[in-house]
Amino acid sequence: MEDQTKANLTNESIWVRLVYMVVLAVGYGVAEAVVLVVAIFQFFAALTTAQINRSLHKFSANLVVYVYQIIQFETFNTEKKPFPFSAWPDVAAGETAWLTPDDAKFEAETVAEPEGTSPSNVAMTNDGRGPGQSDEAVSELDVSCDQAPRATDRGEDTSDQDKPV
Repeated sequence: MEDQTKANLTNESIWVRLVYMVVLAVGYGVAEAVVLVVAIFQFFAALTTAQINRSLHKFSANLVVYVYQIIQFETFNTEKKPFPFSAWPDVAAGETAWLTPDDAKFEAETVAEPEGTSPSNVAMTNDGRGPGQSDEAVSELDVSCDQAPRATDRGEDTSDQDKPV
């Protein structure tokens, strides 16, 4: 066992990962401060104009994904390094009551989903593959949510789950 420990301590890749983790921990701290600034700005925008800033709304959606990516890397749930070591996330912002009808229409037009891919029928497959993704794209993904075995997977009786308590 002592030889294995010595080999682990001299493994260069774990020490390189530590450097990435320190850099990303600083990025996480900066992101926390930015989240606070965005939240305050959006609050005052909603307070004074009864709507939020659309551009900032999209940025904050991407910021949330970025923070998630940092946490995934820091906790060894993925090997994919987030920004600045890969591209900045680019996701569509979620719906909110604070956007005007024109803003909502604009977002729906700019983030138009391909035909046949409404949110209800776009789901990840059991192997983590989304619609139209190749095996290569799946290998780059880190699908770590919902990996706990379900009761039915463990052979447990679920027939009484819908009964009121």
